[in-house]
Amino acid sequence: MYRPRSSLPEFRVCYQVKNCGTDFRWNLFGMTAKDADNLSSGLKSCRKLRALCIRNSQVDDDIFYAVYDGVRNSPKLHTIAMPNNCLTDETVPILVKFLASHPLKRVDLTNNQLTCEGAAMLAKFFSSQAANRSK
Repeated sequence: MYRPRSSLPEFRVCYQVKNCGTDFRWNLFGMTAKDADNLSSGLKSCRKLRALCIRNSQVDDDIFYAVYDGVRNSPKLHTIAMPNNCLTDETVPILVKFLASHPLKRVDLTNNQLTCEGAAMLAKFFSSQAANRSK
């Protein structure tokens, strides 16, 4: 992968297909583990990254872990958006760990495969953070 500039403020990507006709399967399109590893390697050098958005890309928990490895030391990151992917409750503990050390302004996990259990873990974390701020 092309190594992004260290001053890159935002990274947005969406895996899509155009004009493919009717004989295709959506599960053949999306971010692969190799894509995630390459992206992770590139994002490690982006010290000024403020926003990361990967939408409609069939990102699952394993792919999220690889991408997380690339942004976990991004001091300026304030937005993570991963809408319309395949994230499950398995992603939540690592996300909560990340949120504990990175006060993000926006987290978008809409239209993933989170259950009430995953949502409850996130709600508990956010409510404890709100309580800590009010003290």
